Amino acid sequence: MLTASEGTAAKLPKLDSLKRTIQRQRASVLSAPVQPTALAELVLPAEYQRTAKGEQFLLYDSGEDYAHRFLNFGMLQQSKIWLADGTFKTAPPLFAQVYVVHGLRGGDDPMKTGHLLPSLFVLLLNKTEDTYRRMWEQIRILCPLAQPEQMLLNFEKGAINSFEHV
Repeated sequence: MLTASEGTAAKLPKLDSLKRTIQRQRASVLSAPVQPTALAELVLPAEYQRTAKGEQFLLYDSGEDYAHRFLNFGMLQQSKIWLADGTFKTAPPLFAQVYVVHGLRGGDDPMKTGHLLPSLFVLLLNKTEDTYRRMWEQIRILCPLAQPEQMLLNFEKGAINSFEHV
């Protein structure tokens, strides 16, 4: 659309309309699961638990019976430097936040030549210290070879305290 003439662009549907059409088309082709309205309805089919290369993507699901259900998605073990932070604005319905752990990877000196990659995504119901503690414990179990030498956390006191105790 950037290269279309003014006359042609005037005849095209509005951008919002085009976006909705594309979203509807994707939904019909991809047959994405229905958006859950309760945690008990949150079921991830097998095809959503692996990457396109067939590698395991969903590492842990605490299950629908647990009151503070969270899911760990990720690829993290080689990084020596981790950065972690939670975001609330992008959390899907039913969750309070998306907590993301980034890993610095690549090169002989990753601080100079590496790439910061989002490596672990955790969907949390709240930001209590207990929830963060369970998250870090599960990460230790799922990534037994991980030995980060540096960890940069946000200012969330619960996340910092729980990390220090795990």
